[in-house]
Amino acid sequence: MAVYTGAGRGKASPNQNVMRVSEMSRFMKQCAERIANRSRKYIECSDVETKMDCIDIVTARLNDFTQVFRRYNNFYTKRRGDP
Repeated sequence: MAVYTGAGRGKASPNQNVMRVSEMSRFMKQCAERIANRSRKYIECSDVETKMDCIDIVTARLNDFTQVFRRYNNFYTKRRGDP
């Protein structure tokens, strides 16, 4: 099963980004692992520069995770026929 992950509505055209549900799941797992690793490093570290890098990475990964999760949730809701 493939889910359109680009902007806008409607069916995906050949040049738009489409991910399989398994790819989305794998991507979200990678994001979660990266978030956990960087959060751990942030807690253990005392260097300000490293802490700032950790915050930047976690913020970016949270954004990536959220975007993919929202698209999966929209796909799942439409598939079930929920409003």
